[in-house]
Amino acid sequence: MKKILLLIPALIIVLAGCKENADATQTNNEQVSIQKTDVAQASNGEVSIPKADVAQFEKYIKEIEGANSNVKVEKLTDISEMPGFAYVKLMVERDGQKQEKNIITNGRLLIDAEIIDLKERKSLTSRLEFNYAKPKDIDVSGLTLAGGKKDGKTVIVEITDFQCPYCKEANKLFKQKLKNKSDYALYIIHMPLDMHPNARIMAQIFEAGMKMGKNFKNDLFEFDAEKLIDSTAKKYQADKNNAGENAEQLTQEDVNKIFKLVDEALVEEFAKQTSNPEKFKSLVYSTEIVDIVNASIKKAEELGERSTPAFYINGKNIQGYNAPLLNQVLDEVK
Repeated sequence: MKKILLLIPALIIVLAGCKENADATQTNNEQVSIQKTDVAQASNGEVSIPKADVAQFEKYIKEIEGANSNVKVEKLTDISEMPGFAYVKLMVERDGQKQEKNIITNGRLLIDAEIIDLKERKSLTSRLEFNYAKPKDIDVSGLTLAGGKKDGKTVIVEITDFQCPYCKEANKLFKQKLKNKSDYALYIIHMPLDMHPNARIMAQIFEAGMKMGKNFKNDLFEFDAEKLIDSTAKKYQADKNNAGENAEQLTQEDVNKIFKLVDEALVEEFAKQTSNPEKFKSLVYSTEIVDIVNASIKKAEELGERSTPAFYINGKNIQGYNAPLLNQVLDEVK
C-alpha cells in the first residue's frame, strides 16, 4: 500500500475552484485557478473547466515531472468525502513512455498517496482510480464460469492460485458478499505460482469438478493443504527411517516425491466427493483438463499479470487483495 501522506509543505500547487478554496487568499506564489463553468455538472461528478486554467495546472506538473515530459489533465472531480479537495487524473508522457497519475489536491497541498477513510473502512484514492480506469476488453468465452450466471450484468474475472493466502482471503470476501446476489458472472483464470507446488493440481481438480457438475472453488480455497503437506512429509520420513534409510536430511528428490504424494492425496480427497471417483481421477490428469489449465495460465500472462490475486470487474483492474475497494465494488453487485 502506498504511504499515506497528509502534508507536503515543500510542494505548493495552488488550484482554486474546489468548494472551500474558490476565494483562497492570494500569496506571492503564482496561482493556478481552475474554476467550474456554468456547464451542468455531469452525473459522475466530473466538472467542465476552462482550457487556459488546465494548461496552467499542466505547466506546474510538468515542472515537477521534468522538462522533457508532457502532461495532460484527463479528469477533474470534487470528492464528496473530502470537502475542498479534488481528484485529478493525469497522463504523463516522458521519453515515449506514458504513465497515468492520480492525485488529490485542495488548492495548496498535492497528495500523491492512498487516502483511507478509517470510519468507512474504504480507500478514496483507489475508488477514484477504479472509477476512472479504462476498462480492458477480456474475452471470457474460453474461461470457466465459477459463479453467478453467464448473462450477469457484473462480469468478474478472478486471477488466482488456490494455495495463495491472499487469494484465500479474497475468496472469503467474495463468498460473503455474493452470497445473496445473482446478477453477476464470475470467471476463473488460473495462475499457480512456482512457490505453491500443489496449486496446479488444485486448478486441475477445480476444472475436472466443473466438468462433472461439482464446483469445488470454495472447498479448494478452504482446504488446509499446508497441514496435508506436513502430515505427508512426516509419514514419508517415518517410512524412510523404518526402511533403514536416513531421513533426517531430505534431498530435492525427496521433496519432489512428497509434493507428488500430496497431489495424489488431494485428488483422492476430492474424488470421494463425486458420484464417480474413478472417472474424476482420470479426468483430473487428462489432456483435456491440463490443456484448459495451461490455456488459462497463458491468458494470465497475456494480461501481464505477475502475482495473485488480481481481478477485473467489468474490465477494470484491481491488483492484489484490496479489501476496502473490493468491499465497495461488490456491494454494488445486484
